[in-house]
Amino acid sequence: MNTARQLLGSAGTYTSALAFGGSTTTQVAVTESYNGTNWTEVADLNEVKQQLGGCGASNTSALAFAGEVPGNTANTELWNGSNWTEVNNLNETKNSPGSLGIATAAL
Repeated sequence: MNTARQLLGSAGTYTSALAFGGSTTTQVAVTESYNGTNWTEVADLNEVKQQLGGCGASNTSALAFAGEVPGNTANTELWNGSNWTEVNNLNETKNSPGSLGIATAAL
């Protein structure tokens, strides 16, 4: 990846992945897309956060949700392959949520 970090969210497969958010020495909103060969920085999350949940089937459709902003957040963002858009928030703030599914059917 172009930006080394920890506590990030992710989505996709080994040939079509997305890595977003996380922490270097501070929290970041960086998003990177992987095509099976190279990582490319794309549009950042709307909110910097770490320890967030992520799910999605590829680098063109994903969800980023909850996490630490530094307080816990319930915000949810949808990735459409080009940009992040804030969508319906979770009912509760969460830190390090588990995740499963695709952007249109996630737990």
